Amino acid sequence: MMSEETHKTPFEATLAADFPLHLLAVLGDATLKKRRAAAFDLFEAQGLPSRRNEDWHYTDLRRLMPAAALTMLDPMSHASPEGTDPITGIVQNHSRLTHSTQIDGGIPKGVELYSLKTALRLRPDLVARLGSVLPESTSPIVALNTAFFSDATFVVVRAGTKLDRPLHANYLNREGMPLRMDARLFIVVEDGAEATFIHSVTGSEDANLQVNSVIELLVGNDAKFNLIRSNIGSLKSTTLQTIGARLAARSEMNFFFLNAGSSLSRTEVRMTFAGEYSRGALRGVNLLRGEQHGDITLMVDHVAPNCESRELFRHVVDGSATGVFQGKIMVKKDAQKTDGQMASNAILLSDDAVMNNKPELEIFADDVVCAHGATCGALDDDLLFYLQARGLPRAEAESLMIQAFCGEAIEFVSEEQLRNALNQVVANWLATRAAA
Repeated sequence: MMSEETHKTPFEATLAADFPLHLLAVLGDATLKKRRAAAFDLFEAQGLPSRRNEDWHYTDLRRLMPAAALTMLDPMSHASPEGTDPITGIVQNHSRLTHSTQIDGGIPKGVELYSLKTALRLRPDLVARLGSVLPESTSPIVALNTAFFSDATFVVVRAGTKLDRPLHANYLNREGMPLRMDARLFIVVEDGAEATFIHSVTGSEDANLQVNSVIELLVGNDAKFNLIRSNIGSLKSTTLQTIGARLAARSEMNFFFLNAGSSLSRTEVRMTFAGEYSRGALRGVNLLRGEQHGDITLMVDHVAPNCESRELFRHVVDGSATGVFQGKIMVKKDAQKTDGQMASNAILLSDDAVMNNKPELEIFADDVVCAHGATCGALDDDLLFYLQARGLPRAEAESLMIQAFCGEAIEFVSEEQLRNALNQVVANWLATRAAA
């Protein structure tokens, strides 16, 4: 019998057979093409992650992702929420490669935007930094993205720039087309700059899409950056997202993630506190129903001393869905005076719902304040009775409790307009549940 190490799933076999065609078609100079080939070799040697990979123990891609879509799509321009600037991406199919940039009202002052082709000509230093935050060795999924991303979007917020409106990039699911999207986004927030970036996935309920995107963030000294990501795309899609952030001295980064889409999703965030007195927060809401599988995995690496991290995630799991939370705070030997707090809280709305919580601490310093916790349970019967006794129907009482539960994480989003939009996503999810 063939061992797991040598067995190839249909996904892996298709990629291996199709790889030379795509390698010849991609943009990039000789160095990047050589790196793509090496990345694919790395992926091919490891294969899709399975239960044998500790970080993927609860999300076995060899079982959950058996087939590959061949057509590739990168970020598309799409209508953006009022008060934001959309960032366009690149559209690719097998026969041709095109690029367009469309910014409503123009690119904001103090912001640079490049495609891969433009960056190779004007900012080759940016292209050279791809993989500096998330090298291909991070995971086979990152290696796969490096091998196949058809273009990349580079965003630079120049030193001292303070944007008064968020930037927005939307990934649009298109109906009726089996697609694979390998998207790459590289953001540099230079010293003293402040910006908010919205990264969303939307689209048709019938879209069958496989997404493997990688975002790398470099946050400079005294800079402040907010990243808000929402996934409300097709429930038929697969979404794999790897985000890496490196924080310099006295910087601040706030990440919020709301997931209510995709049949299979995994968001992996790796945040490194590389500069002293930096602060970072990772928060989010994970809404799962039917047979969805939603995985949130965090790696918070404290390298420098006197840094602070906060992690808070709320999960609502209904039907026979499966939720996963894996969070690790690592404190290196020199990272004295670290303050790290992590919490994952889940509500199970049915007997068949599953939640896997795995918070961890790995501490090598001796002067730290760190804690983690995880809870998992049903709605409070006494509180439900209290609300029903005051005239609320049970379904409405449940929705009110769930919205308050999720709202405790959403309230940390500083922009009121974005908070309202995120709360509305939760309300829409609850309305769909009530109508089912």
